Amino acid sequence: MSGEGTSGVPGVVTDMAQSEAEKLDRAHSASVHPASAHPPTPAHAAGSGTAPESGVRLSEIKEAILDDAQLRTLFADIATYGKVQEVTMKASPRSRPENVRRLPELYLKLVERRLYGAQIRYEFESAAWLDTLVTTPAGCRLVRVRLPD
Repeated sequence: MSGEGTSGVPGVVTDMAQSEAEKLDRAHSASVHPASAHPPTPAHAAGSGTAPESGVRLSEIKEAILDDAQLRTLFADIATYGKVQEVTMKASPRSRPENVRRLPELYLKLVERRLYGAQIRYEFESAAWLDTLVTTPAGCRLVRVRLPD
């Protein structure tokens, strides 16, 4: 496993996902802040989650597409380093979420593409996180949100 990244959880969402998230952040920043407008402040660039104009704390969001091996590492990292609070899954986009008892069960269903998606709410280093996973033909799309305090 690699070292800890900006996502807060060591392992899978560090190297590939961190660079993917940084690309998305740059693309979003370029579309939201065109060259003629003022450049993003260091608070935006660092992903602190604080809007400098209002002082309101926003959620930190990261996104990546994970292959099966990265998904397995993500689940191992959450089980090892996090304190899982709630795990839900959905069979289809319009179905009601169902609680899941074990992460390995959820992993298998996601890898076999028997689910539409899932959410894992957990704590890591005194912060609350919500990982949303949606199956896609390219892999499992991860959207990680650090919930505000």
